[in-house]
Amino acid sequence: CPYAFCSVEYIRIPLDMIEVGAKIENCSRMAFWDTDKVLLKNPVYKKENGLMINTKLKTVLYADKSVSKVIIPDGIKKIGAYAFAGLNVESVTIPESVKEIGFQAFAGCDNLINLAIPSSVKEIGEYCFSQCRNLNELLLSKKLEKQSENIFSSFDEERKSLIIYY
Repeated sequence: CPYAFCSVEYIRIPLDMIEVGAKIENCSRMAFWDTDKVLLKNPVYKKENGLMINTKLKTVLYADKSVSKVIIPDGIKKIGAYAFAGLNVESVTIPESVKEIGFQAFAGCDNLINLAIPSSVKEIGEYCFSQCRNLNELLLSKKLEKQSENIFSSFDEERKSLIIYY
């Protein structure tokens, strides 16, 4: 992340901004990313159950560090890149409205044991489940249109046997 070691304490997002670029979104857990100060003043973004949501794009951008049981709200179409990466997520409920899961969305979620991806999901990004060391079962639909060859990292190759297609 290009902003990992900077001293920025506050970012002003204009009220008409619809999308925050990936370079900023990928820094979602940096100290300067304060949803209460930044996002709640912009009607495009909202915080719901510890999730930062872009309401125009219907995308979950990230979750607060304290979130362990994730319930994605109905109507969300995408789980963004790095949305839950490195968090202590134990369970995730994904509604049928979700169509896409981004790059490394669940990477490093060591407390995630099993996950069912609904048949509405058509695309899963690269390394989405890399370093999920305790993931024992991943349910994917046979209707999945675009699944990266590398949904696990090269260190997790043996984990591909955990995928169950329904």
